[in-house]
Amino acid sequence: MTHWNLRIGAGSDVGRHRQRNEDSFCVLLPGDGLPPRIAAMAAVADGMGGHDAGDVASAFVIGAVRSAFADGALGEPGSDLEAQLAAMLRRTNVDLHAAAVEQGSARGMGSTITLAAVRDDALVVAHVGDSRLYRLRGGRMEQITEDHSWTAEQRRRGLLSHEEEAAHPRRNLLTDCIGVDREISVFTTTLELEEGDRFLLCSDGLHGPVSDDEIAAILAQSDPETAARLLVERANEAGGPDNITAVVLHVAGDSGSSRDGGGADRNEDQRPVGSAGDPIPGPLIRTASDGGRAKESAPQAARANTDAGGETMGGASETLSRRFVPRWTLTAAAIVVVLMVAWGLTRERGESDPAGSGKPPRSSQGSTTQGSSADDDPARRTPPSPASIQEHEGERLMDSMGTLDDVPARRAAADSADTVGASQRHGR
Repeated sequence: MTHWNLRIGAGSDVGRHRQRNEDSFCVLLPGDGLPPRIAAMAAVADGMGGHDAGDVASAFVIGAVRSAFADGALGEPGSDLEAQLAAMLRRTNVDLHAAAVEQGSARGMGSTITLAAVRDDALVVAHVGDSRLYRLRGGRMEQITEDHSWTAEQRRRGLLSHEEEAAHPRRNLLTDCIGVDREISVFTTTLELEEGDRFLLCSDGLHGPVSDDEIAAILAQSDPETAARLLVERANEAGGPDNITAVVLHVAGDSGSSRDGGGADRNEDQRPVGSAGDPIPGPLIRTASDGGRAKESAPQAARANTDAGGETMGGASETLSRRFVPRWTLTAAAIVVVLMVAWGLTRERGESDPAGSGKPPRSSQGSTTQGSSADDDPARRTPPSPASIQEHEGERLMDSMGTLDDVPARRAAADSADTVGASQRHGR
């Protein structure tokens, strides 16, 4: 079994348009009470809910993750760590949902979570929401996790491109997160480690405004501590529309029996939250005025900024508040659209060829379109009898009455078709 030399850097910032930091993260190393086979664990959580305590939700989730690893029951020989992490996140979801319902005023609060644990020669990942894990290997940047968002699902179905997804006005709609609904889907995977691998866990405050190419360039050229700082700075330079959190992990060569978690380079500005001596699993909050040094833990900052009032500063027109949309609502909406289209097509067919009429369609002159004959020549046409004129006028009157009766239905069908077309155009 390879004993990797791991270096980890972390940073978090409130951003340019938020008054409080609702992100939380933690990094645990062997000296922080990890199980024997776990060399390191890192996690990033992004709270949602604004005044409904998004910062409390993210801190709750990070606290649950820390407790689960500190218990020592994870990663035992022969155990399925992926399944254990998924079960742990589902329990956390139930606990946070119950707490929110009990408090009443905290309904709607939730959090994303992306965590990665190094066990033996692999990185085991568990994820819910739209925070992300990236891997840079051999100069190639790859997003490992799948976003649990409405736009990401549309892209996976081929309805949106990556560019359209990034600029879509509904990119803030989550289909899964911790705490909002009773049931969640947990993404898990296991990656074999290779020397030189570089991993990034981050909130959408980073991967939203900063392109993957820019992120890859910073990861490739910097040590983990510098990379975390530069990534946060770059997100702020790009507008800083949301809270920003980055945890960077470098996998160096075999270190023999040692497992260095990068603690030699820790300082107050870069210390991983959740290490020994820090009882609060909250983020470091940096501001321009103090040069980026840590000021407050998440709960303290939340109370201070709640008293100040407001969730966002003015001028953040591009800032979107995250919302949760259960998958069943999206499925129901799709079924309604399909039924409306089918009903409209059925009505149109019924109007063009009424069932059981047996009559061919009429021309604008009231004659049939089965073909021409000598009777169509005006010079040879015989004058119609009074009886035939009366019958013909009666048919025209009945046709006109049927047309008038169908006006509301036709308008409804047209409106339905226009609505469906507009929805499809908006979705693409």
